[in-house]
Amino acid sequence: MTLLDDDPDAAEAVLRHIYNFTLEPPADEESDKVRFYANVVVAADKYGVLTLAEEAALHLTSHLVNTKAPQDVVASLKIITEEYSDYESLQLCAASQLKCRLKELASVPGLAALVGSQPLLFTEIVGQAVKLADLQFHQCHFCRNVILRTGGAQPVCCKNRAGSIATASVVK
Repeated sequence: MTLLDDDPDAAEAVLRHIYNFTLEPPADEESDKVRFYANVVVAADKYGVLTLAEEAALHLTSHLVNTKAPQDVVASLKIITEEYSDYESLQLCAASQLKCRLKELASVPGLAALVGSQPLLFTEIVGQAVKLADLQFHQCHFCRNVILRTGGAQPVCCKNRAGSIATASVVK
């Protein structure tokens, strides 16, 4: 049987899953693993094998989390967002990784262009910036600890007395 629209490795993974075999990626390059897991998500979704689609998405997330080199992560995010733009679960996976690893990925060349071309990634970054802008930092007059104010309550420090907290700027 020839399945013209499906990646052969992904189609094999779907068949193996139906017969209770484990999901195993090819032992090739890192980008091949990203494409393999993404292709399995696509094929499993197409054939209604939702448990395999979820498993492949989890493997993809785990693979991205365990990828050490920031440039490899950005290359993987580019593959996911550009080649699999029709699959929301894959897009959310990419956005989640960007959000969690933004500080280490920020210096990778090409990240700004990638984020600018992908609305979901851009939204994640803007959302993070808005959350950070809403934070209020205070500094204790006694011990000089910087305290994050959450909600409307006055922040409390270990040596706090009424009125001992004043708004302060946080310096890196």
